[in-house]
Amino acid sequence: MRLACLAPNPQAVIRFRSDTEQPEDHGSSFNCRVEPVEAPPLSAYRWLNRSLQVLVVLFGLYGIGMGLQEARERYASFHPARPPLYGVWSVDEFVVDGKDVPCSPIPSDGGG
Repeated sequence: MRLACLAPNPQAVIRFRSDTEQPEDHGSSFNCRVEPVEAPPLSAYRWLNRSLQVLVVLFGLYGIGMGLQEARERYASFHPARPPLYGVWSVDEFVVDGKDVPCSPIPSDGGG
């Protein structure tokens, strides 16, 4: 795992491991200081380097936005919108032609 994190700079990995390996160390490599490596610019023009950074950020924001849109569409497909008057009525008793009828939403439930 440590090698995967430092893979872009193998010289730092070799120097890091050789500085920390001692007979009593048993392979622990957390007690060594490794200097950060500065990446060379991609272009000689400062504006082009900045433009590429902005492009990467915009691409990341686009990916996040598309992911959120997809999540919203999936949520809507599993949770459809309710009717406008959903939950407005609370029925305790139901009378048809002067006779009490049980409050059953489906006639096949024995409600008549």
